[in-house]
Amino acid sequence: MRDLAVILNPSSGAGHAGRLWPQVRNHLIREGLRPELIRQDGLDGLGALARRAAERYTVVAAMGGDGTVREVARGLQGTGAVLGIIPAGTGNGTAFSLGIPQDPERACRVLARGRPWAIDLGETSVGLFLNVAGVGLDARITREYHEGRIPPALGGIPGYVLAALRSLADLHACSLTVTLDEDRRSLRGLLVVVANGSYYGKGIAISPGSHPADGHFEVCLVEEAAPLELAGLVTLFLAGRLAEHPLVHVHRARRVRVEGDESQLVHLDGDVLGTTPVDFRLLPGRLRVMVPGIPGN
Repeated sequence: MRDLAVILNPSSGAGHAGRLWPQVRNHLIREGLRPELIRQDGLDGLGALARRAAERYTVVAAMGGDGTVREVARGLQGTGAVLGIIPAGTGNGTAFSLGIPQDPERACRVLARGRPWAIDLGETSVGLFLNVAGVGLDARITREYHEGRIPPALGGIPGYVLAALRSLADLHACSLTVTLDEDRRSLRGLLVVVANGSYYGKGIAISPGSHPADGHFEVCLVEEAAPLELAGLVTLFLAGRLAEHPLVHVHRARRVRVEGDESQLVHLDGDVLGTTPVDFRLLPGRLRVMVPGIPGN
């Protein structure tokens, strides 16, 4: 049997991750793996645990949501260990973007039979991200979802819809300056998305053209919209075709800076971690992740 470490955040997914562990353990053993469980409630200290685990194991799996994956990845940078992902959070956007199955049995199969793939990471002045970062509206929706007393029965997409409606109630654009490498742009904007992967949580496509190993961010700038135009924006967003709207402009860049005339929230992989001004920098090929198959191969 082959060994691997599993860093479990049992509080992920409102406790779903902790309840799922016995089933995951059995799946891993059936795949010929011998998992060592490292249990840590919450995100604090996960990076240090991952770095220590990398001294003993070639594969260190994060079991939890996007925040758990992000913190474990932060600890694995520069160690040579491969990140595994067992999705067990609310949204699991990073897993969606990397093609890792949401089903626990199939996710365990990837750990046993998948291939390591070197992907890019995003580094910012407020933290690291693997998948998608955002400034403005989506960060406000994220804060509302996590702090706005969303009923447990509305977890997942229904809860995000409610959070979006609450956030839209006092929506207003602000003056933003966005620097894309050396190209400086000013706009009245609602949202800036800096995407390394393609999906928000639950498989909602925000940047279908993004590829986590192409050496660039895909940056979506969403301009100020009249109330009637918001319906069209939301419809295209839910269909994964946001870039088709005339108020949305898509660019590619390795470095991005966002600043404005008023402070805006910043989220990284679904966690609100700071405010503008904020700088984003691409780190090419910085982390190896176990995936079902490498695109193009």
